[in-house]
Amino acid sequence: MSITISRALRFAFAFALVLSISTEAQAQISLGKISGVVVDSATREPLPAASVRVEGTVLGAMANDMGEYFILNVPPGSYTLVVNVIGYVPVRAIGTQVDADITTTLNFELESTILESAEAVEVVATRDLVEKSLTSTRTIVQAEEIQALPVVNIAEVVLTTAGSFAGNLRGGRPQDQQTTIDGATVTGQQNNTGQAFTINPYMIQELQVKTGTFNAEYVNALAGITTVVTREGGSSYNGNFEYRTLGQKGLNWTKPPDLDIVDAYRAGSWSEQDLRDIIQGAIDKTNAFNSDPARADDGLRMQDPFDVLDMTGAPDSWSAIYKRDTYYWDYDRVIPEPEAILWSYLTDGLPEAQANSGVAVNRDAPVDRSFHLDKYNQFARNNRTEKRPVQIDFGMGGPLGSKLNWFASGRFTESWGRNPNDYSRLMNTFVKMTYRPRTSMKLSMSGLIEDQGFFSKKGQRSTSYGWKYNADGLNQNYNGRFHLNMAYTHTLSPRTFYEIRFSHLREYNERYNPKYGKEPLPALTSAFINSVGYSALEEGAGTQVPYILYGDQAYSSIDFGNYSSVRPFKTDINFAITSQVNSNHQFKGGFGVTMNDYEESTRGPARGNAVSLFNDLNLDPTASTLPLAGRQAHVYPVEYFAYMQDRIEYGSLVVNAGLRLDIFNANANAINPYRPRSGPGPEHDDPEYRTLDPSMKTGLAPRLGISHPITDRAALHYSYGIFNQRPPLQHLYMGLVQTSPFERNHGNPDLPFQKSTNYEMGLQAEIYPGYYVDVTGYFRDANNQPLTWLFAPDVAFIGGSQREVSILLPTFAQDARGLELSVRRQMANRFSVRANYTLAFTSDLTTPQTVRERGGETVLVFSDFVDGTPTPDTYIREFTANDRRHRIVANLLLELPYGISASFLTKAQSGNQYRTSSDQAIDPLGLLAAAHRSPWTWTTDLYAQKNFDLGNVRLGVFTQVNNLFDRANIYTVASASNNAAGDRWQRRGDPVGLVGGPVGGIGTQGNGPRDIWVGLNLAW
Repeated sequence: MSITISRALRFAFAFALVLSISTEAQAQISLGKISGVVVDSATREPLPAASVRVEGTVLGAMANDMGEYFILNVPPGSYTLVVNVIGYVPVRAIGTQVDADITTTLNFELESTILESAEAVEVVATRDLVEKSLTSTRTIVQAEEIQALPVVNIAEVVLTTAGSFAGNLRGGRPQDQQTTIDGATVTGQQNNTGQAFTINPYMIQELQVKTGTFNAEYVNALAGITTVVTREGGSSYNGNFEYRTLGQKGLNWTKPPDLDIVDAYRAGSWSEQDLRDIIQGAIDKTNAFNSDPARADDGLRMQDPFDVLDMTGAPDSWSAIYKRDTYYWDYDRVIPEPEAILWSYLTDGLPEAQANSGVAVNRDAPVDRSFHLDKYNQFARNNRTEKRPVQIDFGMGGPLGSKLNWFASGRFTESWGRNPNDYSRLMNTFVKMTYRPRTSMKLSMSGLIEDQGFFSKKGQRSTSYGWKYNADGLNQNYNGRFHLNMAYTHTLSPRTFYEIRFSHLREYNERYNPKYGKEPLPALTSAFINSVGYSALEEGAGTQVPYILYGDQAYSSIDFGNYSSVRPFKTDINFAITSQVNSNHQFKGGFGVTMNDYEESTRGPARGNAVSLFNDLNLDPTASTLPLAGRQAHVYPVEYFAYMQDRIEYGSLVVNAGLRLDIFNANANAINPYRPRSGPGPEHDDPEYRTLDPSMKTGLAPRLGISHPITDRAALHYSYGIFNQRPPLQHLYMGLVQTSPFERNHGNPDLPFQKSTNYEMGLQAEIYPGYYVDVTGYFRDANNQPLTWLFAPDVAFIGGSQREVSILLPTFAQDARGLELSVRRQMANRFSVRANYTLAFTSDLTTPQTVRERGGETVLVFSDFVDGTPTPDTYIREFTANDRRHRIVANLLLELPYGISASFLTKAQSGNQYRTSSDQAIDPLGLLAAAHRSPWTWTTDLYAQKNFDLGNVRLGVFTQVNNLFDRANIYTVASASNNAAGDRWQRRGDPVGLVGGPVGGIGTQGNGPRDIWVGLNLAW
């Protein structure tokens, strides 16, 4: 298998050199179809042999004896159709819109003439708002609409669609969806989440979000799929360029809101004496520090702990407010709360850091670990980084001779983030070339390279709030991606064409501290190695500190502190054939193979009873480096698929019927949780350590969609489908070989396909000229999802002090049901509206924790595990953080005089469920009986542009305001047993995390303070 992949890689790199670039995602193109009837306008008789061609392309068709024509293999876009019949006036239909997987119907009525060369009649093609060939829910967004939205990538576009809650489709998890670009899957392979590449708007010709069932040809996804069709170079040169930056100096830092601690008394959490003691304790500690004689030498001074302190009247009318209006708000201010143990950096953190500095840490190179305000925010003013982020996008293309077209696009972004010491930079380049040696042949070649530090060796820094006083102790990310895609399309006849595709995706993900690089860590003093101080703010007690004040993550983490590398590669080869068998049936079938090359290597200092693993790095006994432990895996799983589908069209009745077969070979053995091996070497590989080879996994998935009209302006659609999705690679192969002192967490290569059964029924209607409504109800039942089980081993193993070994088993399920309402008003009288509302109910079905945590008591003998997945005696329905009951999205586009346009985008949603420690005590199994919801959140973004006509060039000057009304939203409240954050929120609405930082957003919808971007763009 590795030989096959190596040959494929050599071919890929050779092609990349021809293009003079590296590449991104592209392969099989999603195509549309144009059909209709050509008749005599006077007699209504069909006109056989009428010529219908797509202007500017080689596409076209001749009408049959019934006057019917159809044109296959049409890329999405806007076209002009030209119809010619001898003895009739030609017709040019401009603005014919074609979408992927949809039949565009266009009928023609021609007038007879006695002139030999009559001038063509030009008409504007109109399209019904109700798409009668739509058999399942999908949202189609054209390139022009995307460019008018206040968004910068496709993830933000997905957030505007019905059923999308913070990027999760129809209640699913992030790993339950897929993204394809021109037919190639570009979802991140390790966790099956996100897009491997950043797609800028100028790359996109059309974007579709499919949340209902979708055709058998598409890659499996449990909850939905996002498909992107990219632009191609046309018959003329055209392009776009955009530059944007912040109108202000830099991004505002995230910070917690102000807090009145008297709320704890009002909520009944504190007594009056508790309140008095906390207030007085904060004042006394501040005064003691400021009056210390040492202040004469160091010049330090504490601020008053309270900005507002009023203790007149009854206690419930008191005010004890302190502002947290800077990122380092507790540097020189005592935290007046019992959970924070009256802590501040100057009084408690600085002495700890100084005590762990100097020669006590490293005699040869003394280290100063103390923090001062300019250490990480040398560019800071007014609580933000005064370096403007920059983003540059471009897209351009055109012809290269008569047979070759090209298109290129790219993005450069650089930002210093919302936290001190943050830094990110992204560069990507995309190239697509289309060659037509004959009118019946088409060769598409595309590729993209994206760098986020891997190729440039420029680390991406992301500062955690808990490390804010020790940011340089964190590891940095070095990521990169490369994708190559080729497709050969051969039209055998006007009715039949086939396509062969090859694509290759490489992802590079590394994490390490540039102070030490990728090499083994220096064997410094034990004081240095172990000097990491940490205690969560709300769990601190005694003299523990609330932040990581000193030390390096490289030394503190045994699993990945020194170096972490995850490299999922995959190569796809497939064949597809499409044939319009007759006017009523369009058949499509295909098959293919995906060859994966997945390598994971994470290492850190070997401690305790951990056996060193990475022996090639531990061979020199004289080297002054630490022995390394961790985990590693290098596997070559293979996936196969085959499908067939029939698109049946009888008048306005459309039926999509399909069947898909998926086969997966994990090519790795699974862990025997009863007898883990006693060491990492080959001599320790007891035959009973692992099970026999996992079986080949198969999944059969029927799909059916029906659409039929009920009036000339309304249609019903129904769909049903089964979807089998391979588990994420991390779930399959995590920890297959590991030597941590607690060898516990293991993936499971024997996991079956995750399975989802989807149903939906909907009505779409044009309720008034120009006004469209779609109402859809759905149900999604997902099974075979992984859940952690703990087993008690019956033999000694690595890290033998550990009591259990965990492994993932497919005993988790989920169901989601809901109602989606979408409304659209076409552009008229200078404005258009697109809006949707989603009502959703999502719940998890899980095995009770008391059963899982002692799997050895449930699964009594080893053979029970080898012979198949243990079946739990019961399932329970529990609350889930993915459950968002309501969501509303509205987009208003205004076309104002003087070339000005404005787009407003508002997103609002109800809060997530969370549980306090008292809820957990009442309902330990996590049933729905005891739970709360965080508040509604909403934001409004604005994009406004003024256009100037400069001849063949259009200049646009724009502004984009994110979070126009500067809303401070709390997107989630943490929930767990004895969870102080949930308790605090319930008590007084304070959205502070465990170490004092604001709770982050879910997905891409977590918003920051208001930012005003400005820029210009060019179109030619």
